[in-house]
Amino acid sequence: MTLDALDIRRDLDPSIQRTFEQSLIRNAPRLLHRLTEQCTLHSAEIELAQSLRLARNLERLACASAAPPQPASGTVYTFLPRNNLLYSIALYCLIPLSLGLPVQARTPAALSGLVTELWQLTGLDRFDSARLRDESQRDFTSRSSSEDVLIFTGRSENGRRVEAQTAHRAFIGFGSSLNPAIVMPGADLEKACDDLVFARLYNSGADCLAPDSIFVHASVYAEFHERLTARLTLLDVADRRSAGTIAHAPSPDMRTATQGREFLSRMTDRTTWSGPDFDAPDFVPTTVTTSDLDEATHVELFSPVFNIVTFSSWERLLATFGSEPYRGSEMYLSLYGEAGGPLPDAYRLCASSTPFHHEAALRPFGGYGADATWLTVDGTTTGRPVSVFHTLRSELCA
Repeated sequence: MTLDALDIRRDLDPSIQRTFEQSLIRNAPRLLHRLTEQCTLHSAEIELAQSLRLARNLERLACASAAPPQPASGTVYTFLPRNNLLYSIALYCLIPLSLGLPVQARTPAALSGLVTELWQLTGLDRFDSARLRDESQRDFTSRSSSEDVLIFTGRSENGRRVEAQTAHRAFIGFGSSLNPAIVMPGADLEKACDDLVFARLYNSGADCLAPDSIFVHASVYAEFHERLTARLTLLDVADRRSAGTIAHAPSPDMRTATQGREFLSRMTDRTTWSGPDFDAPDFVPTTVTTSDLDEATHVELFSPVFNIVTFSSWERLLATFGSEPYRGSEMYLSLYGEAGGPLPDAYRLCASSTPFHHEAALRPFGGYGADATWLTVDGTTTGRPVSVFHTLRSELCA
């Protein structure tokens, strides 16, 4: 079966969007309270606003559609991630439900109680076509058949393993990426610092859009580092529920905090600035580390760490992007200033901006890395940006 054969439009069911929207408005205080058990108030407020905007956009699309309703085919099985919980429910559950597709969603490990209440607060528990499952991955995936669609969000290697072990008609994979940023001579360093502080400290660094390595040309490193650390010094320290702006705040959970502290313990001799620290197991101090290309550590972090890598040769920088762990996981590339040569074409370029400026619910997400964002239909896999809405509506609905 080809994608062309699946190009049949499907109307939306406006009652689902309306119920979702009204539930978010009515339950906003409780939603924010529960979300801030796991994320900062600042990120929770953004999640709530994004989820409301998505529901309203879906309803407008439903009202504008003139196509007759089409019967649903298959079930969407989605693996909810461990962060951006409310927005993920909107993206990976509300969208397919709005298209008339039944949804089975698996709660992330150790967050069952929280996700179950969020599910109820969104009103999705009222619909027979929506099911939240608190069960093992094996039990969850054993339900899927060759008529179903699987949506996975998480580490690429885990997604590939799930894909290989399950029956499905289509697989949508949102994997992992380091989303590198580059700062070149001629860049607006003030804007670069402001953007990167937001991106790196959003929800205490626990977001997959955050740049994990910041490559700074040696000729502008000193000024960039001075501006960055001056900006970080001005930030307040807050707990999750009072962090209504970007601030030094606790990590979402103990596992994330432990990984962050372990990374910093290995980078002690490369630490060039460190913010306030507290004797609390879930707190990771905001930290700036500096390495050159020869000694750099490249790892996906969910902590408030600015992992700066200095360079002077564009050719050597490209060689870095052509090797592990960058090769195959290309998603977003932020560039401040003019490129010193050709850019890797598998990345989606964010000119003088970060991925946070480009991500939107109904737009394609990700890049062209085979293990970053990918779509498999009837055994054929393509690495490319994917929109859940447009993929389900225009490519996968039968």
